Amino acid sequence: MATEWRSMNEQQKIPFEAMAREDGMRYARETEAYNLAKGSMVSQRPRRDPNAPRPKRQVTAFFWFMKLRRNELKQLYPGLSNAELTCVSAHDTV
Repeated sequence: MATEWRSMNEQQKIPFEAMAREDGMRYARETEAYNLAKGSMVSQRPRRDPNAPRPKRQVTAFFWFMKLRRNELKQLYPGLSNAELTCVSAHDTV
């Protein structure tokens, strides 16, 4: 998959980069909300709920590409586990 990604021109990468940008904005919003809820030891704000979920990290354009590619591989090889799909995709890139 990595060689396929590297062989793509900038025009082909645009949709994946747009998804990564949107996910980056989501991550920034969730991180800001998390940090506001966290509070400071010196401030009078109530402490952050320790059970509150932390925001997930943003996904890069390459990982969006891999996610879509993995779905294609699942359709080609329906009986394989995720580990086996990873092996198939690794052999694709070599």
